[in-house]
Amino acid sequence: MKRSILTILVLLPFLAMSQKKQKDTAKVHMPIVNGVITYEKIIDSLNKPKNELFEASLKWLANTFEDSKEVIRVKNSETGEIVGSGNFLYKAPGLLGGNERMAFMIEIKTKDGKSRIRLYQLRYSILGSSGYKTSGSGDSEYFPFDKKYLEYLSEKQYPTFNKKLFLIIDQKINDIITSYELGVKSLTKRDDF
Repeated sequence: MKRSILTILVLLPFLAMSQKKQKDTAKVHMPIVNGVITYEKIIDSLNKPKNELFEASLKWLANTFEDSKEVIRVKNSETGEIVGSGNFLYKAPGLLGGNERMAFMIEIKTKDGKSRIRLYQLRYSILGSSGYKTSGSGDSEYFPFDKKYLEYLSEKQYPTFNKKLFLIIDQKINDIITSYELGVKSLTKRDDF
């Protein structure tokens, strides 16, 4: 009897360790519109005319991106529209993860009392360890991120670093949107110099 209890007590830790861990099957949600990842936020109750919100949006772009002249492709103060392209760096998770750059289109539309920011057409590029593109690669070596995300959604099982990657990108994009919201609200306040 003692021997049976002792054997069970000795084997119990091994049995506990051999149980399979539950896989985290919750997917990262990224908004998809017509098969394309599209982040959008409407900021209303701004109590400012369209032209002030337009100027505040231009200032935000200048403060957020290193070279806003490179970012802005189209700006029309009459319609309140700004279209451009931006990018950010991130460290890809996983054993072979390295530095990558995410490029995207950014669209800002202003109206009296409200503004909308939209980020879409996400593309990624793998960089060398120094932060520059690997040798032999050109500017056109960006890959569609939508395709990568749709493949991720269709997989029943996937490596955990895939989920981490999409969490990183989702957080970075939401940080840009939050920065815009805070920026347009603060830049529209009067500065009585």
